[in-house]
Amino acid sequence: MKRIDSYVDTCASYGRSKTCSRAGAPKNIVDLNMVRNIEIDGARVQLEVVLTIQGYPLKAKIKEDVESSLRNIGASTVSLTFDSMSPEE
Repeated sequence: MKRIDSYVDTCASYGRSKTCSRAGAPKNIVDLNMVRNIEIDGARVQLEVVLTIQGYPLKAKIKEDVESSLRNIGASTVSLTFDSMSPEE
C-alpha cells in the first residue's frame, strides 16, 4: 500500500517549479503542497490535487493512485478534483 506522500511530482523534480528546492530533488505531492482542501466525513474523503502545470501528463495516474491509496486505508468514497498552480507558486 502506498501513502499519498510517496507520490513524486516529476515536473517539480526536474526544477520546473519554484517549490522544488533544487533541480533534480524529488519531492512528493504532499511536500509540494499539491494536496489541498481535504475533507473527511466518516469513510468519505474529498480532496483537491493542484498540479504544477496545466496538461500534466500523469494526471490520470495520480488520480488512480490517490483514489486507490485512500480506499486501501478505508475510504469508501473518494472525491478528487484537480486544479493547476498559479505562476506565483
